[in-house]
Amino acid sequence: MCHGRLTDGLEPACVNACPEAAIEIEIVDMLEWRSDYALAESPGMPAAGHTISTTRITLPPNTETKLERVDTGHIKLEHAHLSLVFMTTLMQAVTGSLIFSLWQRTAQPLFTVALLGITAVALNISVFHLGRPAYAWRALKMWRRSWLSREVLLFGLFFGTLAGFTFATCANALQHEWLIRLHAGTLVPYLHQPLTLIAITALGIVGALLGVAGTTASAFIYLVPARPSWNMVHTPIDFLLSVFLLGSVLPAVLHGILSMILPTQTLSVSYPLWPVVAAASLWSLNQAIRLVRLKRSAIFEHRAAWALLNLRGVKRVQISSFACVAGVMFFASIGQPVIACAAAFGAVLSARYLFFVSVVPLNMALTFTRGGKH
Repeated sequence: MCHGRLTDGLEPACVNACPEAAIEIEIVDMLEWRSDYALAESPGMPAAGHTISTTRITLPPNTETKLERVDTGHIKLEHAHLSLVFMTTLMQAVTGSLIFSLWQRTAQPLFTVALLGITAVALNISVFHLGRPAYAWRALKMWRRSWLSREVLLFGLFFGTLAGFTFATCANALQHEWLIRLHAGTLVPYLHQPLTLIAITALGIVGALLGVAGTTASAFIYLVPARPSWNMVHTPIDFLLSVFLLGSVLPAVLHGILSMILPTQTLSVSYPLWPVVAAASLWSLNQAIRLVRLKRSAIFEHRAAWALLNLRGVKRVQISSFACVAGVMFFASIGQPVIACAAAFGAVLSARYLFFVSVVPLNMALTFTRGGKH
């Protein structure tokens, strides 16, 4: 605002130059303004509480002119953020798989190694979203106030805990095999017992809780008023249901692959069908209710997001997402875990892609006057 001119007691250049005297500037007491900023509310603008802006738009008294968004007929797709699409999906898949394996008691050494590898890939993918990946560590500084910082912290702790759980699981298996061989040869009559399974399981549970907490933090990053279609209860529900949808199908595939690579080191594991059906049904229901709410909402940005989802190419992705989740239930029921897992990833990846590209942000600048008498 032309600080130098204000310091000299002069008006800013824009105020001084406006031929219609349409701009004015005043000194504002920020503490007083924050306690009552009702004067910043303007028709056609986002709620003043989002930014507590000190800009006021004053219409002439008794005017029939109204303010509206200038881009209502030109809404376009946003950036897809593919690195975030894959990172969030993979982290949710690992978290769900860990939970499911602990529940079924199938967290074998090679299985945990596979989960740790997927986590490492997911966390490395995430840095491609940053402008300067070398400074990613600075995100931890704001963990008290920023959901992004909390996500980084929680997923970092999740990776460390999962690494410890993997090491403990592998060490326990190796020690157990070593003890069996020694006892068989009667070399040592009394040896320490293997690492306690209770402690190892407790470590796995802590890892699972950190994964769920990190997923929740991921969802809360997008609960911002400036993105109305994200700022809905369906966002955290979607992230958490994706954890259980992917976690209900991925373990069977990983165990199947590991049993083919090292058949003597893995066990044949069978998983129940009902968790897959329940997770897929709830995930689909959440997506469907969100679409209905967007379509019927009184908020323009909600309806605009619905309109974007109905563009020809985008609509096909939306239909494919629901078709994939239906395929999860079908292929899981006929004993085809690989296809069911691929369908689950297809459903979640498609929905996450649509989540990013269909958001319509609040816009404070794109307004114009129309209507009324001229």
